[in-house]
Amino acid sequence: MTNQEKTITQEEWDKLSPALYKLSRQTADIVRAVLVEGRQGIDVAKEHNVSRQAVYAAVARVRKIMEAKDLSVLEPVLVWLPPDKAKEVRAMAKQYEKK
Repeated sequence: MTNQEKTITQEEWDKLSPALYKLSRQTADIVRAVLVEGRQGIDVAKEHNVSRQAVYAAVARVRKIMEAKDLSVLEPVLVWLPPDKAKEVRAMAKQYEKK
């Protein structure tokens, strides 16, 4: 990955984190190193003892998730609600889900 590749801020990463719950800790660390810290994929691959291709695949996977979640206008929300209110919130959230 070149330094010209778009990176994201720590704040954007923090907003995105709830959408990355399916990633392993190592994969999330790898992608963060590339996207937030702006490190080279080859260096991150060596540090984590994975292939360069694995790094690029992980970054591509997260970029796809980023495209599905419009971070400029949407924010994750995690709250505890009574069942009836939770159902209402889920219904409201459906309109923002990208297929």
